[in-house]
Amino acid sequence: MAALPGETTMLYRIAALDERGRIAEQSVVNALGWSPGERLQFGLISNTAIAVQPDAGGMFTLARRSHIPLPVTARRWCGLRTGDRVLLAAAPDHGVLVVYTMGALDAMVAGFHASACGGEASPTSLGPSRDTNRPRSSIMCPFCGAVSRRG
Repeated sequence: MAALPGETTMLYRIAALDERGRIAEQSVVNALGWSPGERLQFGLISNTAIAVQPDAGGMFTLARRSHIPLPVTARRWCGLRTGDRVLLAAAPDHGVLVVYTMGALDAMVAGFHASACGGEASPTSLGPSRDTNRPRSSIMCPFCGAVSRRG
């Protein structure tokens, strides 16, 4: 698990939705301390993120095999379909799971590179570099084009 400075310990996994809109990722369920039959509440954070937490009044339950059921309304809102991969970000200290779409992950990575490289993120420009004048001992950031030296 990764630690966030001054906040909480996190566990990250990438998983796919099955044909019933469920996510099977036992390590996340175990880290959160959830058990089969536990009632869950879902909250839409945005059209790329869904929060999940235990709630005695929740309308959905953790399946017998600990599969996390994503409600159809949440899947539609986020544009998720069977086989789509999602980033699971579990905060065991708080008992909360956030399910991110790959679009959210793309935006996070692009934002990181924009900040780290000092350039503007442009994930749509991903692809092989055509800069043949660039020294072989350097690496070009595919998001902003910044060049760094290998070392």
